[in-house]
Amino acid sequence: MTKYDLMREPLLSANIRNSLLRGTGEVLEDSEEGIFVYEPLGHVYFLMAETETGKRWLMAHEDREYDLIVLYDDALIAFAGERYGMEYDEKCKQVVWTRPEPPVRDRQLTLRPAAEADFELCRSIYHGSSDADLRGSLSAGAVLLGFWGDTLIGMVGMHTEGSMGMLEVLPAYRRRGFGTELEKALIERQLSLGLVPYGQVYLSNAASFALQASLGMECSEGTLMWMWKKS
Repeated sequence: MTKYDLMREPLLSANIRNSLLRGTGEVLEDSEEGIFVYEPLGHVYFLMAETETGKRWLMAHEDREYDLIVLYDDALIAFAGERYGMEYDEKCKQVVWTRPEPPVRDRQLTLRPAAEADFELCRSIYHGSSDADLRGSLSAGAVLLGFWGDTLIGMVGMHTEGSMGMLEVLPAYRRRGFGTELEKALIERQLSLGLVPYGQVYLSNAASFALQASLGMECSEGTLMWMWKKS
């Protein structure tokens, strides 16, 4: 139980709730004004707090040398960018599966967990995360390979910090509903582990929002921003 009511914004706080549910998140600060959590799997800091509280907490722990921070407040984003020389790109909304039962799959795909030995194969399919993130997901058994018969058609996975993603269907097999089936399978996996199935979508990605809505994912009203140390 946290002092900060994460269910005040249950969709936007899904990443923090997931980190605490799986027992990996370290609560650095917690009060009625916000919560500050470090997720060692992915080395990410989640800070959901009122502006002045958030600034005070960031400064109190800045000996940690923040590499990745997720923020939800515009003034905190500007503060972290200036004080810590952090870069950022585009805001995201969080999409969350809120039902207790998984979506119905039509079982047209055979799925198998990718192993660490599949790193080069997965890297050749998906390019949207670092090698460290992909290796971490593989070692956790959190990447699924999809097969249509004996043919590999794509992959999906959970990033190390807990969000669903890594969704990629090989070009020859797109527009057949395979992407939807892969995401449904990952939602099923997350629920079976007692986790919150959630992902993040850039505000400009209308196609992804449409896909998530068709799946039955619920979208947060608020936004979040990923920030990282300048290289």
